This record gives sequence, structure tokens and C-alpha cells, in this order.
Amino acid sequence: MIVEELNQRVEKIDEEIVILETEKAEILKEIEELNNQENEEETDTKIVPKKSSFIPIFMSIMSFIGILVGIFYVIYSKKGG
Repeated sequence: MIVEELNQRVEKIDEEIVILETEKAEILKEIEELNNQENEEETDTKIVPKKSSFIPIFMSIMSFIGILVGIFYVIYSKKGG
């Protein structure tokens, strides 16, 4: 009688283990989905830090001025200036 009761208890525990494992798997799946959603949101709203833009802007302006000066020099020298 005691062996049968113990076997029944073991069977109940095994059933509970199966139920808990399925619940655990579902919870882990939900956690993974939420992490994926958060990662997607982070990449969508990721803020790109601004680099120092003074030097590139200055270089662009100087290049533009250099091109204009070159054009005016060529035009002036063609006129015999």
C-alpha cells in the first residue's frame, strides 16, 4: 500500500513538473519576444551623437571660396586683366 501511494505521488509530481515546464517555456518565449521588441524600439529611436561639425563645415566653405576665386581668376586672366 505504501509503495502504491508513493508511486501515485511520484506520478502527480511528474505531471506537475510537465505543467510547470510548459509554463516556463511560455514565459521564456514571452520574455524573448519582449526583448526583441525593446531591441527594435531602441534601434528605431537610437540617438546618433553629434560629432564636431565645425571643421567639416569650415573646410566645405573654404573649398567653395577657393573654387569661386579660381573661376574669377580664370575669367580675369582671359580678359587680359
